[in-house]
Amino acid sequence: MTVLSVSSPVFQDMFHPNGDKEESSTVHIEEMSLESCMNLLCYLYSTIKQEDFLKHRLALLGAAEKYNIRDLKDACEECLPEDLNSENVTERLNEAWLYQLHKLKKGCFTFLFDFEVITLTKTFQSRQDNDV
Repeated sequence: MTVLSVSSPVFQDMFHPNGDKEESSTVHIEEMSLESCMNLLCYLYSTIKQEDFLKHRLALLGAAEKYNIRDLKDACEECLPEDLNSENVTERLNEAWLYQLHKLKKGCFTFLFDFEVITLTKTFQSRQDNDV
């Protein structure tokens, strides 16, 4: 419980409600699969394998947001742009918006512009040229 409490102020509040010294040892996590939950614990205990982290990073990102685990959120944001493609860019852009991930959002827009999925209108392009 100590690792969980130190890793997350939300877990701290769950284990020590109202600052009580008496500890509760049960946490109900219903929004994640058992496998993703196990990988969350592996991350918090620094035993997660890279391939498991990559496989579960979207679920871990949701947990990082819900349980206020900043370093996990940052780690997820760092690796999410690495495998952007035309099939997942809209999902990743949605995640970037939902969790306020500015680096990921920038990476998604860069991908969309670089691969001409989105093209600049003549008006926008002329404004951009005038700003230079």
